[in-house]
Amino acid sequence: GEVRRNLSDRDDHWLPHRPRNGCDVLRGGEESVMRERQSFQRRRSPDWRRLLRERRYGAVLLYIPAYLLCFGLLERFPQAEYHLIRCPLDRLIPTIPAFFLPYAFWWFLFPASIFYFYFFEKKKDFWKLCLLIFAGYTVCLLSYIIYPNGLDIREPLPGRDLCSRAILLLRRIDTPQHVCPSMHVSSTAAICFSVRDLRHVPARQREA
Repeated sequence: GEVRRNLSDRDDHWLPHRPRNGCDVLRGGEESVMRERQSFQRRRSPDWRRLLRERRYGAVLLYIPAYLLCFGLLERFPQAEYHLIRCPLDRLIPTIPAFFLPYAFWWFLFPASIFYFYFFEKKKDFWKLCLLIFAGYTVCLLSYIIYPNGLDIREPLPGRDLCSRAILLLRRIDTPQHVCPSMHVSSTAAICFSVRDLRHVPARQREA
């Protein structure tokens, strides 16, 4: 009786375990394989919800739809009187439809830089990029309101190639007003400065 009472007071792991039969071993193996598979899937596919919670500072990108709304209103309701920006060199520069391709590259450069800095760079680098771009856009919008301006350099395009058609489509969407200062130039410069100041960019390229 004393021996049984001493055994009952001990922890369960001191007692000899009952040997498992074949079904228990098979079931345990299947559970182990399932756990390994789930762990591999978690490592392979990132948790986007957790990632977005950690990067809530991306809410600053809400500036973009606000900016598009303001610029769209300026394009939709242009001012009747605006300053026409002219330069004698403008008439000497021909319109080459193929140059639409490097111009259109900007539409890839802008969202790609935002995406890269948001997901792959540090918070301070992302904030710096957004500060430079959005500050430049704000200055441009205020300049368009205070100092309305435009261009008169659009020449007819007789060609029917792909680039010429793309330029004609762009002309129907984008008016020749609100051009100075250029938002394309300001955002491109902001991206260049932000990329140059990244830690992993070689020093000699920063000085270039």
